[in-house]
Amino acid sequence: MKGKSYACRKTYEGVLRKGDYFPTPKSIVWCSEKYLKEIIPLDATITEPCCGNGQLTKALKEIGYKNVIENDLYNERKDILHNDIVWSNLDEWASDYIVTNFPFSKWDDCVRAFLAKTNLKALITVGRLNYLSTQSRLESGIWKHLKEVWCYSRYIDYRTAERDDGQFNVGAMSTAWFYFTKEEVENPIIKFVDVQKYATLGNIKEK
Repeated sequence: MKGKSYACRKTYEGVLRKGDYFPTPKSIVWCSEKYLKEIIPLDATITEPCCGNGQLTKALKEIGYKNVIENDLYNERKDILHNDIVWSNLDEWASDYIVTNFPFSKWDDCVRAFLAKTNLKALITVGRLNYLSTQSRLESGIWKHLKEVWCYSRYIDYRTAERDDGQFNVGAMSTAWFYFTKEEVENPIIKFVDVQKYATLGNIKEK
């Protein structure tokens, strides 16, 4: 399976939307290096539970993280784990941190799974900024644990093919890193990630 495109509404095997499968541009990790290293020590073990073909993992290793556990329930790669983040016991993975790009249709379930795991310290995941205006997330208490939001300075079209240079097509969806902790937070801090120099491919031409 190649990557993760967000535009299609058909379901995948009756479980996930086909559009949940899209590659994550490596540049959003490179441009967030300062923020990531303020939270996660270089010698820490990180779990990437929705790793796809490994773009995000490669980027983490390129900025100095060597201990990254790759997992993807729906990818057939032989060199990774295939656990369901919602139901498996992530505490047994000997990892304190999660850095990932959750499937958008399962985003809430995955965040709640993180909050339920006792040993995990921090979750950093890609999410849509319009998630912040959802009443159900306010009532469920998810936002009580949202410590920071790192907004990308350009809209990213996640249908962009995997590229080692980190460049991406510009889209119409505003996204960010969402940083969750186990402690309760009164109000999250908003930060900005300048990804302008990688927004170089224009718009994807629709067929």
